[in-house]
Amino acid sequence: QAIPIPFDETTVAADQRFSPESISEAKDIKQIVEEAVASLPWEYRTAIVLRHFQDLSYKEIASTLELPLNTVKTRIRWGRLMLREILDPLLEQRSDDR
Repeated sequence: QAIPIPFDETTVAADQRFSPESISEAKDIKQIVEEAVASLPWEYRTAIVLRHFQDLSYKEIASTLELPLNTVKTRIRWGRLMLREILDPLLEQRSDDR
C-alpha cells in the first residue's frame, strides 16, 4: 500500500535553480522513501507518517492512536532507525551510480 507523501512539483519547478534532472531525482528519492516507509511494520509506519508527513505533534499522535506518549516517541524513534537501515544503503548506491 502506497503512503501518500506531499510533494509539490510546482514549488520545486518555480525555483530556477532546479534543473529537470534534479526534479526527476527528487521524484526518484520520493519513491524510494515511500517504499521504505511502506515496508515498515504497521505500528512504526503509522507513527512515522503521522509525525513526518502529516506534521502531527507527539501529543496529537498519542491522542489519535490512543497510546501513551512514551509509546509514540519509542515507535517514532525505532521507525526512524529502521528507515535509516533501509535508506542509507539505497541512497549511498544512488550517489555511487552518478
